[in-house]
Amino acid sequence: MELNNKMMKDTKKNELLAIALFSVLIVLISRSSIAQTVVCTQNLDRAQGMFDIGDLPGIPALLMPCIKSGGFAKEESIRALEIMTETYLYQDDLANADIWMIELLKADPEHKLDPSLDPQEIILHKEKFRYKPIFRVSGSIGLNRSTYRLITSYSLWSDEDQSVYTPGIQFNGFAQIEKEVYPGFDVGLGLGYVLRTFSAESEVIYGKAASDASDSLAVAQGLGNLATYSENYAVLEAPVFVKYTYYGDGEKTFNPYVFAGVSFDYLVNAKQTSTRRANQSERDGVKASATLPDPNLVADERRKALTYYGFAGLGVKIRRKTHFFFVEARYNYGMMNIVNGDNRFPSEITADGNKQESIFNIGLVDNDFTLDGVTLVGGFQLSIYNPQKLKEKRLR
Repeated sequence: MELNNKMMKDTKKNELLAIALFSVLIVLISRSSIAQTVVCTQNLDRAQGMFDIGDLPGIPALLMPCIKSGGFAKEESIRALEIMTETYLYQDDLANADIWMIELLKADPEHKLDPSLDPQEIILHKEKFRYKPIFRVSGSIGLNRSTYRLITSYSLWSDEDQSVYTPGIQFNGFAQIEKEVYPGFDVGLGLGYVLRTFSAESEVIYGKAASDASDSLAVAQGLGNLATYSENYAVLEAPVFVKYTYYGDGEKTFNPYVFAGVSFDYLVNAKQTSTRRANQSERDGVKASATLPDPNLVADERRKALTYYGFAGLGVKIRRKTHFFFVEARYNYGMMNIVNGDNRFPSEITADGNKQESIFNIGLVDNDFTLDGVTLVGGFQLSIYNPQKLKEKRLR
Protein backbone atom coordinates (compact mmCIF):
# COMPACT_ATOMS: atom_id res chain seq x y z
CA MET A 1 0.00 0.00 0.00
CA GLU A 2 2.78 2.42 0.95
CA LEU A 3 4.55 1.60 -2.30
CA ASN A 4 1.43 2.42 -4.29
CA ASN A 5 0.99 5.72 -2.46
CA LYS A 6 4.60 6.63 -3.14
CA MET A 7 4.21 5.83 -6.84
CA MET A 8 1.08 7.95 -7.05
CA LYS A 9 2.85 10.87 -5.36
CA ASP A 10 5.80 10.57 -7.74
CA THR A 11 3.46 10.49 -10.76
CA LYS A 12 1.67 13.59 -9.52
CA LYS A 13 4.99 15.40 -8.99
CA ASN A 14 6.07 14.48 -12.52
CA GLU A 15 2.79 15.78 -13.94
CA LEU A 16 3.15 19.07 -12.05
CA LEU A 17 6.77 19.37 -13.21
CA ALA A 18 5.73 18.76 -16.86
CA ILE A 19 3.00 21.39 -16.60
CA ALA A 20 5.43 23.88 -15.10
CA LEU A 21 8.04 23.25 -17.83
CA PHE A 22 5.39 23.58 -20.54
CA SER A 23 4.19 26.86 -19.03
CA VAL A 24 7.72 28.22 -18.92
CA LEU A 25 8.25 27.18 -22.53
CA ILE A 26 5.06 28.96 -23.61
CA VAL A 27 6.13 32.11 -21.78
CA LEU A 28 9.58 32.03 -23.38
CA ILE A 29 8.12 31.51 -26.86
CA SER A 30 5.63 34.32 -26.30
CA ARG A 31 8.35 36.68 -25.10
CA SER A 32 10.54 35.69 -28.03
CA SER A 33 7.68 36.30 -30.45
CA ILE A 34 6.89 39.66 -28.89
CA ALA A 35 10.54 40.63 -28.95
CA GLN A 36 10.82 39.62 -32.62
CA THR A 37 7.67 41.60 -33.46
CA VAL A 38 9.09 44.66 -31.73
CA VAL A 39 12.41 44.30 -33.56
CA CYS A 40 10.66 43.84 -36.91
CA THR A 41 8.49 46.89 -36.36
CA GLN A 42 11.63 48.91 -35.56
CA ASN A 43 13.35 47.53 -38.67
CA LEU A 44 10.38 48.55 -40.81
CA ASP A 45 10.52 52.08 -39.41
CA ARG A 46 14.27 52.21 -40.07
CA ALA A 47 13.79 50.88 -43.61
CA GLN A 48 11.18 53.54 -44.31
CA GLY A 49 13.54 56.23 -43.03
CA MET A 50 16.39 54.88 -45.17
CA PHE A 51 14.14 54.80 -48.22
CA ASP A 52 13.03 58.39 -47.65
CA ILE A 53 16.64 59.65 -47.69
CA GLY A 54 17.67 57.41 -50.59
CA ASP A 55 19.85 55.01 -48.58
CA LEU A 56 18.68 51.95 -50.54
CA PRO A 57 21.39 49.24 -50.49
CA GLY A 58 20.89 48.26 -46.83
CA ILE A 59 17.09 47.96 -46.94
CA PRO A 60 16.76 44.34 -48.24
CA ALA A 61 19.09 42.96 -45.53
CA LEU A 62 17.09 44.84 -42.91
CA LEU A 63 13.67 43.60 -44.02
CA MET A 64 14.35 40.14 -45.45
CA PRO A 65 14.72 38.22 -42.13
CA CYS A 66 11.42 39.57 -40.80
CA ILE A 67 9.59 38.84 -44.07
CA LYS A 68 10.82 35.24 -44.14
CA SER A 69 10.19 34.59 -40.44
CA GLY A 70 6.72 36.14 -40.43
CA GLY A 71 7.74 38.73 -37.87
CA PHE A 72 5.50 41.42 -39.37
CA ALA A 73 1.82 41.94 -38.74
CA LYS A 74 -0.38 41.78 -41.84
CA GLU A 75 -0.32 45.49 -42.65
CA GLU A 76 3.38 45.74 -41.81
CA SER A 77 4.15 42.83 -44.13
CA ILE A 78 2.36 44.54 -47.01
CA ARG A 79 4.22 47.78 -46.39
CA ALA A 80 7.55 45.91 -46.20
CA LEU A 81 6.88 44.17 -49.54
CA GLU A 82 6.02 47.50 -51.14
CA ILE A 83 9.27 49.05 -49.87
CA MET A 84 11.24 46.08 -51.19
CA THR A 85 9.61 46.47 -54.63
CA GLU A 86 10.23 50.22 -54.73
CA THR A 87 13.84 49.77 -53.57
CA TYR A 88 14.70 47.42 -56.43
CA LEU A 89 12.85 49.66 -58.92
CA TYR A 90 14.97 52.65 -57.91
CA GLN A 91 18.10 50.48 -58.21
CA ASP A 92 17.01 49.45 -61.73
CA ASP A 93 17.01 45.80 -60.63
CA LEU A 94 13.86 44.85 -62.54
CA ALA A 95 14.25 41.10 -62.00
CA ASN A 96 14.04 41.47 -58.22
CA ALA A 97 11.40 44.20 -58.55
CA ASP A 98 9.24 41.69 -60.44
CA ILE A 99 9.73 39.04 -57.76
CA TRP A 100 8.71 41.35 -54.94
CA MET A 101 5.79 42.82 -56.85
CA ILE A 102 4.36 39.31 -57.22
CA GLU A 103 4.90 38.68 -53.49
CA LEU A 104 3.13 41.96 -52.76
CA LEU A 105 0.14 41.01 -54.93
CA LYS A 106 -0.04 37.56 -53.34
CA ALA A 107 -0.14 39.11 -49.88
CA ASP A 108 -2.59 41.82 -50.89
CA PRO A 109 -4.57 41.00 -54.07
CA GLU A 110 -5.66 44.11 -55.96
CA HIS A 111 -3.20 46.14 -53.86
CA LYS A 112 -4.30 49.78 -53.99
CA LEU A 113 -1.77 52.48 -54.81
CA ASP A 114 -2.40 56.19 -54.30
CA PRO A 115 -1.02 58.42 -57.11
CA SER A 116 -0.79 61.32 -54.66
CA LEU A 117 1.35 59.34 -52.20
CA ASP A 118 3.03 56.42 -53.96
CA PRO A 119 5.93 56.83 -56.41
CA GLN A 120 4.97 56.85 -60.09
CA GLU A 121 7.49 54.08 -60.75
CA ILE A 122 5.63 51.45 -58.69
CA ILE A 123 2.25 52.56 -60.07
CA LEU A 124 3.48 52.05 -63.65
CA HIS A 125 5.22 48.80 -62.70
CA LYS A 126 2.03 47.35 -61.21
CA GLU A 127 0.26 47.77 -64.55
CA LYS A 128 2.69 45.25 -66.03
CA PHE A 129 1.15 42.53 -63.83
CA ARG A 130 -2.09 40.61 -63.72
CA TYR A 131 -3.51 41.65 -60.38
CA LYS A 132 -7.23 41.06 -60.87
CA PRO A 133 -8.92 37.69 -60.24
CA ILE A 134 -8.36 35.09 -62.95
CA PHE A 135 -11.92 33.95 -62.18
CA ARG A 136 -14.51 33.98 -59.42
CA VAL A 137 -16.40 30.94 -58.12
CA SER A 138 -19.63 31.01 -56.18
CA GLY A 139 -22.19 28.80 -54.49
CA SER A 140 -25.79 29.68 -53.72
CA ILE A 141 -29.05 28.22 -52.44
CA GLY A 142 -32.57 29.54 -52.64
CA LEU A 143 -36.17 29.12 -53.74
CA ASN A 144 -38.01 29.12 -57.05
CA ARG A 145 -41.65 29.60 -57.97
CA SER A 146 -42.73 27.66 -61.06
CA THR A 147 -45.65 28.87 -63.19
CA TYR A 148 -47.43 26.71 -65.78
CA ARG A 149 -47.77 28.40 -69.21
CA LEU A 150 -50.03 26.75 -71.77
CA ILE A 151 -48.78 26.58 -75.38
CA THR A 152 -51.35 24.35 -77.09
CA SER A 153 -54.36 22.62 -75.53
CA TYR A 154 -55.03 18.92 -76.20
CA SER A 155 -57.80 18.37 -73.65
CA LEU A 156 -60.03 15.45 -74.64
CA TRP A 157 -63.28 16.42 -76.38
CA SER A 158 -63.17 19.89 -74.92
CA ASP A 159 -63.56 23.07 -76.91
CA GLU A 160 -61.31 24.96 -74.51
CA ASP A 161 -58.87 24.31 -71.72
CA GLN A 162 -60.78 24.48 -68.44
CA SER A 163 -57.86 23.84 -66.10
CA VAL A 164 -56.66 25.88 -63.14
CA TYR A 165 -52.91 25.80 -62.50
CA THR A 166 -51.39 26.85 -59.19
CA PRO A 167 -47.67 27.80 -59.01
CA GLY A 168 -45.51 25.88 -56.57
CA ILE A 169 -42.42 26.82 -54.54
CA GLN A 170 -39.35 24.57 -54.33
CA PHE A 171 -35.62 24.63 -53.52
CA ASN A 172 -32.59 25.04 -55.77
CA GLY A 173 -28.81 25.25 -55.49
CA PHE A 174 -26.14 26.49 -57.90
CA ALA A 175 -22.37 26.51 -58.34
CA GLN A 176 -20.95 29.00 -60.84
CA ILE A 177 -17.66 30.23 -62.27
CA GLU A 178 -17.16 33.67 -63.84
CA LYS A 179 -14.40 35.34 -65.83
CA GLU A 180 -14.01 39.08 -66.34
CA VAL A 181 -13.63 39.91 -70.05
CA TYR A 182 -13.85 43.71 -69.73
CA PRO A 183 -13.92 45.93 -66.64
CA GLY A 184 -17.20 45.16 -64.91
CA PHE A 185 -18.32 42.61 -67.54
CA ASP A 186 -18.15 38.88 -66.80
CA VAL A 187 -19.12 35.75 -68.68
CA GLY A 188 -19.97 32.69 -66.67
CA LEU A 189 -21.40 29.22 -66.56
CA GLY A 190 -22.77 27.09 -63.80
CA LEU A 191 -24.36 23.87 -62.66
CA GLY A 192 -27.55 23.73 -60.64
CA TYR A 193 -29.85 21.19 -59.06
CA VAL A 194 -33.38 22.53 -59.23
CA LEU A 195 -36.69 21.20 -57.93
CA ARG A 196 -39.90 22.49 -59.51
CA THR A 197 -43.56 21.89 -58.81
CA PHE A 198 -47.06 23.03 -59.70
CA SER A 199 -50.57 21.73 -59.07
CA ALA A 200 -53.60 21.62 -61.34
CA GLU A 201 -57.29 20.98 -61.45
CA SER A 202 -58.22 19.91 -64.97
CA GLU A 203 -61.71 19.39 -66.31
CA VAL A 204 -62.27 17.07 -69.25
CA ILE A 205 -65.53 17.47 -71.16
CA TYR A 206 -66.78 14.20 -72.67
CA GLY A 207 -70.03 15.27 -74.26
CA LYS A 208 -73.12 17.39 -74.13
CA ALA A 209 -75.57 17.27 -71.27
CA ALA A 210 -78.05 14.42 -71.52
CA SER A 211 -81.65 15.44 -72.08
CA ASP A 212 -82.78 12.70 -69.76
CA ALA A 213 -81.23 12.21 -66.32
CA SER A 214 -81.84 8.51 -66.69
CA ASP A 215 -79.34 8.41 -69.52
CA SER A 216 -76.93 5.92 -67.88
CA LEU A 217 -74.15 6.59 -70.38
CA ALA A 218 -74.16 10.31 -69.60
CA VAL A 219 -74.16 9.63 -65.87
CA ALA A 220 -71.35 7.09 -66.13
CA GLN A 221 -69.15 9.30 -68.23
CA GLY A 222 -70.15 12.50 -66.53
CA LEU A 223 -70.62 15.89 -68.08
CA GLY A 224 -67.25 16.89 -66.73
CA ASN A 225 -64.50 14.74 -65.25
CA LEU A 226 -62.35 16.59 -62.72
CA ALA A 227 -58.71 15.49 -62.27
CA THR A 228 -56.66 17.12 -59.49
CA TYR A 229 -52.93 16.48 -59.43
CA SER A 230 -49.48 17.96 -58.98
CA GLU A 231 -46.27 17.51 -60.96
CA ASN A 232 -42.81 17.47 -59.39
CA TYR A 233 -39.56 17.82 -61.29
CA ALA A 234 -35.87 17.42 -60.46
CA VAL A 235 -33.61 19.07 -63.04
CA LEU A 236 -29.89 19.52 -63.63
CA GLU A 237 -29.33 23.00 -65.05
CA ALA A 238 -26.33 24.44 -66.90
CA PRO A 239 -26.77 28.24 -67.11
CA VAL A 240 -24.57 30.35 -69.41
CA PHE A 241 -24.73 34.10 -68.82
CA VAL A 242 -23.29 37.59 -69.15
CA LYS A 243 -23.11 39.87 -66.10
CA TYR A 244 -22.34 43.54 -65.54
CA THR A 245 -21.31 44.65 -62.04
CA TYR A 246 -20.89 48.26 -60.97
CA TYR A 247 -17.80 48.41 -58.73
CA GLY A 248 -17.40 52.20 -58.66
CA ASP A 249 -13.96 53.04 -57.27
CA GLY A 250 -13.44 49.43 -56.21
CA GLU A 251 -13.94 50.22 -52.53
CA LYS A 252 -17.74 50.25 -52.30
CA THR A 253 -19.38 47.81 -49.89
CA PHE A 254 -22.45 47.28 -52.06
CA ASN A 255 -22.00 46.47 -55.76
CA PRO A 256 -25.22 46.09 -57.80
CA TYR A 257 -25.28 43.94 -60.93
CA VAL A 258 -27.54 42.78 -63.76
CA PHE A 259 -27.28 39.60 -65.82
CA ALA A 260 -28.96 37.60 -68.58
CA GLY A 261 -28.45 34.23 -70.20
CA VAL A 262 -29.75 30.82 -71.25
CA SER A 263 -30.01 27.66 -69.16
CA PHE A 264 -29.85 24.15 -70.64
CA ASP A 265 -31.80 21.59 -68.60
CA TYR A 266 -31.57 17.83 -68.19
CA LEU A 267 -34.60 16.19 -66.61
CA VAL A 268 -33.60 13.82 -63.81
CA ASN A 269 -37.01 12.96 -62.41
CA ALA A 270 -40.64 13.92 -63.03
CA LYS A 271 -43.77 12.51 -61.41
CA GLN A 272 -47.45 13.21 -61.37
CA THR A 273 -48.82 12.72 -57.87
CA SER A 274 -52.15 12.68 -55.98
CA THR A 275 -54.09 12.34 -59.23
CA ARG A 276 -57.79 11.52 -58.88
CA ARG A 277 -60.87 11.75 -61.04
CA ALA A 278 -64.33 12.76 -59.87
CA ASN A 279 -67.12 12.68 -62.42
CA GLN A 280 -70.39 14.54 -62.54
CA SER A 281 -72.13 11.81 -60.58
CA GLU A 282 -69.95 12.47 -57.53
CA ARG A 283 -70.69 16.16 -57.72
CA ASP A 284 -74.36 15.27 -57.58
CA GLY A 285 -73.76 13.36 -54.36
CA VAL A 286 -73.01 9.95 -55.78
CA LYS A 287 -69.61 8.45 -54.97
CA ALA A 288 -68.03 7.72 -58.34
CA SER A 289 -64.44 8.80 -57.97
CA ALA A 290 -61.20 6.92 -58.37
CA THR A 291 -57.70 7.45 -57.01
CA LEU A 292 -55.35 7.09 -59.94
CA PRO A 293 -51.74 5.88 -60.09
CA ASP A 294 -48.73 8.21 -59.90
CA PRO A 295 -47.19 8.01 -63.37
CA ASN A 296 -43.45 8.42 -63.78
CA LEU A 297 -43.24 11.01 -66.55
CA VAL A 298 -39.60 10.17 -67.25
CA ALA A 299 -40.12 6.40 -67.51
CA ASP A 300 -43.13 6.98 -69.76
CA GLU A 301 -41.12 9.49 -71.82
CA ARG A 302 -43.95 11.97 -71.56
CA ARG A 303 -41.52 14.83 -70.84
CA LYS A 304 -38.52 15.89 -72.92
CA ALA A 305 -35.17 15.06 -71.37
CA LEU A 306 -33.39 18.15 -72.73
CA THR A 307 -34.92 21.64 -72.74
CA TYR A 308 -33.77 25.22 -72.29
CA TYR A 309 -35.04 28.57 -71.05
CA GLY A 310 -33.93 32.18 -70.99
CA PHE A 311 -33.44 34.27 -67.88
CA ALA A 312 -32.58 37.77 -66.72
CA GLY A 313 -32.14 39.25 -63.28
CA LEU A 314 -30.45 41.60 -60.87
CA GLY A 315 -28.62 41.38 -57.58
CA VAL A 316 -26.18 43.01 -55.22
CA LYS A 317 -22.74 41.93 -54.01
CA ILE A 318 -21.69 42.76 -50.45
CA ARG A 319 -17.92 43.13 -50.30
CA ARG A 320 -15.90 41.15 -47.80
CA LYS A 321 -12.32 42.29 -48.56
CA THR A 322 -11.75 40.74 -52.02
CA HIS A 323 -14.68 38.30 -51.74
CA PHE A 324 -18.45 38.84 -51.74
CA PHE A 325 -21.72 37.75 -50.24
CA PHE A 326 -24.59 38.23 -52.67
CA VAL A 327 -28.35 38.02 -53.13
CA GLU A 328 -30.10 37.96 -56.49
CA ALA A 329 -33.46 37.51 -58.17
CA ARG A 330 -34.15 36.39 -61.71
CA TYR A 331 -37.08 35.72 -64.00
CA ASN A 332 -37.07 32.49 -66.01
CA TYR A 333 -38.89 32.24 -69.34
CA GLY A 334 -39.47 28.79 -70.86
CA MET A 335 -38.39 28.82 -74.51
CA MET A 336 -39.72 25.42 -75.60
CA ASN A 337 -42.51 22.94 -74.98
CA ILE A 338 -41.43 20.40 -72.33
CA VAL A 339 -43.99 17.73 -73.30
CA ASN A 340 -42.98 14.88 -75.60
CA GLY A 341 -45.79 14.92 -78.13
CA ASP A 342 -44.90 11.47 -79.48
CA ASN A 343 -46.08 9.95 -76.18
CA ARG A 344 -49.04 12.22 -75.59
CA PHE A 345 -51.41 9.24 -76.02
CA PRO A 346 -49.47 6.21 -74.73
CA SER A 347 -51.38 2.95 -74.64
CA GLU A 348 -50.36 2.48 -71.03
CA ILE A 349 -48.65 4.48 -68.34
CA THR A 350 -46.46 3.14 -65.57
CA ALA A 351 -46.26 3.65 -61.85
CA ASP A 352 -43.34 2.11 -59.98
CA GLY A 353 -42.87 -0.39 -62.80
CA ASN A 354 -46.49 -1.62 -62.83
CA LYS A 355 -48.74 -1.15 -65.85
CA GLN A 356 -51.73 1.00 -65.08
CA GLU A 357 -54.94 2.25 -66.62
CA SER A 358 -55.21 3.49 -70.15
CA ILE A 359 -54.80 7.21 -70.48
CA PHE A 360 -58.22 7.29 -72.12
CA ASN A 361 -59.78 5.86 -68.96
CA ILE A 362 -58.06 8.57 -66.95
CA GLY A 363 -59.26 11.22 -69.35
CA LEU A 364 -56.21 13.43 -68.72
CA VAL A 365 -54.05 14.29 -71.71
CA ASP A 366 -50.91 16.44 -71.59
CA ASN A 367 -51.16 19.86 -73.19
CA ASP A 368 -48.09 21.41 -74.73
CA PHE A 369 -46.75 23.66 -72.01
CA THR A 370 -43.64 25.13 -70.44
CA LEU A 371 -42.69 26.44 -67.01
CA ASP A 372 -41.81 30.05 -66.28
CA GLY A 373 -40.93 31.37 -62.85
CA VAL A 374 -38.96 33.45 -60.41
CA THR A 375 -35.79 32.35 -58.63
CA LEU A 376 -34.34 33.90 -55.45
CA VAL A 377 -30.90 32.88 -54.15
CA GLY A 378 -28.24 33.97 -51.71
CA GLY A 379 -24.61 32.87 -51.66
CA PHE A 380 -20.90 33.58 -51.41
CA GLN A 381 -18.43 34.42 -54.18
CA LEU A 382 -14.73 33.67 -53.84
CA SER A 383 -12.13 35.53 -55.93
CA ILE A 384 -9.24 33.39 -57.22
CA TYR A 385 -5.94 35.17 -57.91
CA ASN A 386 -2.73 34.17 -59.65
CA PRO A 387 -0.57 37.31 -60.08
CA GLN A 388 1.88 37.11 -62.97
CA LYS A 389 3.77 39.52 -65.14
CA LEU A 390 1.95 40.16 -68.40
CA LYS A 391 3.59 39.22 -71.66
CA GLU A 392 4.98 42.06 -73.77
CA LYS A 393 2.35 41.69 -76.51
CA ARG A 394 -0.38 42.17 -73.89
CA LEU A 395 1.34 45.24 -72.51
CA ARG A 396 1.16 46.89 -75.91
